[in-house]
Amino acid sequence: MRIAIIGGIGSGKSTVLDIVRNLGYPSLSADEMNRELLEDPQYIRLLGAAFPDVVVDGRVDKDSLRNQIFSDKTKRLMLNNIAHPMIKRKIASIEKDPLFVEVPLICESGMEKEFDELILVSATLKKRIKRLKNRPEIKKLTKKIINSQISQKKLKSLATIVIDNNGTYEDLEKSVKKIVKCLFPPKS
Repeated sequence: MRIAIIGGIGSGKSTVLDIVRNLGYPSLSADEMNRELLEDPQYIRLLGAAFPDVVVDGRVDKDSLRNQIFSDKTKRLMLNNIAHPMIKRKIASIEKDPLFVEVPLICESGMEKEFDELILVSATLKKRIKRLKNRPEIKKLTKKIINSQISQKKLKSLATIVIDNNGTYEDLEKSVKKIVKCLFPPKS
């Protein structure tokens, strides 16, 4: 069984993934895979061809790339067309069952049909913005990033399970454990 953890930026997807990992389930993060890609020479060459000014001395200037893609939808789509197929192949190559995968851009990557369950981590916009204040690398781009993502309403329509993440960490952990237990009941 493949389970995607979805939601907008600042909703708590990574925290849910960490809880799942602590429960001992195999898991992947598309964001972590993307960070690995930023070290891959082939990927860097593709980025350099599409965004010549973001590759300096063989390294990707992440701030410059981030500023460009969240200021220009065409550039964001170009990046998605480079990154998403590579991430999709990586996910498909993992043969673990079950497998939990944090997928921030489920619709944008066209991966919604690749999973048996879609767990939406939901939080109010106010709560998400508050959480993002602790991430200085994106502080100035918060609203642009949020506005570039699929709406929570659309994600809710796709989700098979919804977790409310407006409470405490303990509330979230309890919800995740309950969902995992429902998905994978203990064998008697």
